Amino acid sequence: MKKPIYKYSFRKRTILYLIIGISCVSIDFLSFMQLSKFIDPLYSNPISYLIGSTCSYFLNKKYTFQSENSKLSIIRYSSIILVGLSASQLVIFVGLNLLNFKNYLAVIKWLAMLTSVSLQYFGNTLYGSKTKND
Repeated sequence: MKKPIYKYSFRKRTILYLIIGISCVSIDFLSFMQLSKFIDPLYSNPISYLIGSTCSYFLNKKYTFQSENSKLSIIRYSSIILVGLSASQLVIFVGLNLLNFKNYLAVIKWLAMLTSVSLQYFGNTLYGSKTKND
C-alpha cells in the first residue's frame, strides 16, 4: 500500500487545518447559538454542525489534505463527520439533560466542538486520505 504524497509538510497541513478549523468551528458555534434561540439545541446542533462541516470539507479538501496521489472521498469524510457529530450530540445531551447545565449552553457547545474536532482531525489524518492503490 502506497502512502499519500502530500503537497505540503505535516507541519504546514496542521497549521492549515487549524486555520480552516477555527473558521469553520466559529461558523458552527455562531450558527448553533442563533438557531438555539428558536429551536431545541439538540436539533440546532446537527444543522450548525452540517454547515461548519460542509465548509470544512471543501476548504480542507482543497488546501489541507491535497496530495499528489490521494483524494479525500466524500464517503470517508462523511463517515468521519458522523462520528464527530455523534460525539457532539452526546456531549450536548449529557450537558443539558443529565447534568442540567442549561444556563451554560455556550460552554457545552465548546466542549462538544473540542471533542468532535479532535476526533475528526485524527480521523482525517489516519483514515481520510485514500491512496490510488487502496
